Amino acid sequence: MEQTLQHSDPLQAAAMVLARHGIQLPKFDAPPYCLTPFEQALAIIEQATVTSAKNTLFLQFGMQLGLQHGRSHFAQLQQQTWLQQLVSAELAPDKDTVNLIFKPRHTQYHPGFWEALLAYTHARCPWSRQQQLEPITLHLPFSAKAQASMYPRFFPSVVQSDASHLIVSMSDTQFALWHRSRENSIESHSTDSQHSRNSAVNIVEKTMNLLASSLHNPLSQQQIAEQLLLSERTFKRRLHDCGYCYQTLLAEVRLQQARCWLETDYLTVSEISVRLGYANVANFSKAFKKWAGCSPSFWGDKKETIVHSNWPPLERAF
Repeated sequence: MEQTLQHSDPLQAAAMVLARHGIQLPKFDAPPYCLTPFEQALAIIEQATVTSAKNTLFLQFGMQLGLQHGRSHFAQLQQQTWLQQLVSAELAPDKDTVNLIFKPRHTQYHPGFWEALLAYTHARCPWSRQQQLEPITLHLPFSAKAQASMYPRFFPSVVQSDASHLIVSMSDTQFALWHRSRENSIESHSTDSQHSRNSAVNIVEKTMNLLASSLHNPLSQQQIAEQLLLSERTFKRRLHDCGYCYQTLLAEVRLQQARCWLETDYLTVSEISVRLGYANVANFSKAFKKWAGCSPSFWGDKKETIVHSNWPPLERAF
C-alpha cells in the first residue's frame, strides 16, 4: 500500500541528497508495520542506491540530516526519541579507552543504516579532528564495502569490520578532548544566532574532513559545496562566518597534517611536501614557517619540546 510521505527532516534530507544527484524521488511502498520518518527516508535512499548505483547516498543522507539538526552533546543525542526507537547508545569505559556503543533495538539493520547513523552522529558531535595523532577506531557490524575508502570524508577514523555492534573506540585523552570541545562549542541555551553559528562550525569541520582526505589533489571549493549540498555562495558565507575562506582553511589543514607527520617521524620534509600537494619543498617550507614560526626541519628536531608546550599557536578555536 502506497504511503504519502510526511513533511519531516529525514525525508527533506533524503530529497535534497537525491535532487543533488538528479535522482527522481522513488515511490515509497510502506511495509505493513509503522516506520519512523528516519526509516522511511532510509528505504527511499536504499531504492535510489540500487537504481543509481551511487554507493555513498547513505553517507550523504546521514551527514545532511546531521547538519540540518545542528551540533549537540552526545547525551542530548541519546535522548532523541526517534533514535531511541532504533538503537541504544551508550558510553562504556574500558581500561584506557572509551567506547561509544550503538546496539540495534530489534533486528540487524542494513549496512546503509549504520553508515547513515555514523555520518549523522559525526555531523552533530564530531569525535575526530585532524590534529589528533592517535587514531580513533570504528568497529563495524558488517563487512567493509567498496566505498569504505570514502569513509574518511564523512568520519575520519580507522575502520575495522569485527564487531557485533557499532563501536567508536577512542583513548581517554581523546574522549576528554572530545567532551571538552563539545562543551566549549555549544551554548546551554539555544538561539537562532547560536544555531546559525553551530551550523557554520559544522560546515568548517566537514570541509576539513573533505580536504584532509584529498590533500595531494584537493577538492575545489565548488566540489566541496556540492558534497555538502550547498550552493558555492552559501558555502563561502558559512566559512566566512567562522573567519575562514577556502584557501586559508586548505592551508591550515595541510599544515596540521604536516605537523602530525613531523612529530611522528613518519615522512621526510620532501615526502611531506609531495603528499600535501605543494609544487616544491621551498613552497611548503615557506608556508610552514609562516604558520608555525619555524622551519619544518626545526619542528621535527625539537618536537619533544614543542609538543608539550603552547608554542606555536595551532588551530583556531571555532
